[in-house]
Amino acid sequence: MSIWISVRRFSSGVLRAATLSTALLAACAHDPYMVSVDTTGWIRALGSDDMNESDTAEEGLVALGSAALPALAAGLRREPAAVRAGISETLGRIDDPGAIALLVGIAGNDPDEEVRYEALRALWGTTDPSLQALAEETLDDPSPRVRYAAVQLCPAACASRTAVERLVVIAIEDPRPINGAVARAALAQVLESDAGPGWRPIVQERARASLVSASTAEFRTRAALLSSSLGDPAALPVLVEAATDGSAVLQLQAVYALGESGDERAVRPLADLFDGAPQIVAMYGYQALSMLAEKGIPGAPAALRRYPGTPPKLPLPRPGS
Repeated sequence: MSIWISVRRFSSGVLRAATLSTALLAACAHDPYMVSVDTTGWIRALGSDDMNESDTAEEGLVALGSAALPALAAGLRREPAAVRAGISETLGRIDDPGAIALLVGIAGNDPDEEVRYEALRALWGTTDPSLQALAEETLDDPSPRVRYAAVQLCPAACASRTAVERLVVIAIEDPRPINGAVARAALAQVLESDAGPGWRPIVQERARASLVSASTAEFRTRAALLSSSLGDPAALPVLVEAATDGSAVLQLQAVYALGESGDERAVRPLADLFDGAPQIVAMYGYQALSMLAEKGIPGAPAALRRYPGTPPKLPLPRPGS
């Protein structure tokens, strides 16, 4: 695999950093200012466990810029998964539409989940129309890690009903809890976009239905977290249940959501957390009551005085973020 580059494009410092001395250079008889660079060594080094070796190879290929794309494309067809994952990272640093096209192709089609993950990660922050179809496809990927990376393409790439509905499924039912948390955050961004008012009824309907039909207590709590973020008062009883008797991570998230709810019904169960709940839960209960007090919710200031000992220093970080 070799490509043509112009020596004039690079300073001697860049060439030294990329260790061009290890490349196979041959001057062209027809133009003394052009060289042929054999990128085989660099491309295969992208899969090395030695970070110095792989980083040096990546810097060399990035320095070539768009000229490296044909060789990188060949590597995606020929090399093992570790190298293809390294190629994905490298493509993410090359500012060229051709690099985006290569990443989109492998993110949805490579047989290895690590390669698909790295390709999607390289596309984070990119705005390109081709990402909308990719988001729809990869939000339904069988790999939880790939789904996590796909969620990060939103909100820009999640502009279809299919993508929004798949985000809701991940938010409520994905086996990987972190996926649920990032999907809820992505949905919040989608709903704040220009198209948000059109998607809100769909998200509300599906989240409210899951408050009743969810197959597990965890999924029901995650549905309540989503519903509560949309201002649905029907979520409050489920949040109260999770705040007093839920899994460790979801319990804190439920307590935090009760503070955000602005609902007077949350005051008493939050204050009850001061009596016998683990200290970290009581601390978040104190913060949630403080949030309610700031909203002017009756009973919250008095409930705060029930806290045993020295109150925690606020604000505490949002749990699950």
